[in-house]
Amino acid sequence: MCRSLWKGFFVDSSLLSNRLLSKKNYFNTWSRRSTILKSLLNQTIYVHNGKTNERLLITSEMLGYKVGDFIFTRKRGNYKAKKKTVKPIVKKNKIKK
Repeated sequence: MCRSLWKGFFVDSSLLSNRLLSKKNYFNTWSRRSTILKSLLNQTIYVHNGKTNERLLITSEMLGYKVGDFIFTRKRGNYKAKKKTVKPIVKKNKIKK
């Protein structure tokens, strides 16, 4: 269910204050639920994924989406590839009588 239009976008206040106060080109945030606004364009933010902070560069295609949509919280499953066993082809000699 989407958010009502009259409420507007949700942006955590700490996200905007960190952007204004940081002298560096990046800052850390734990707010994955915040919407990406135009004022965050071309900024690098580090978003907490539950264990570590992952780097995220904001581009124009990301505007309007949530910050957490681009940072995964789970690892991809790694499955070992099964080795295919090749059966040797044995030709049987047919003897004609």
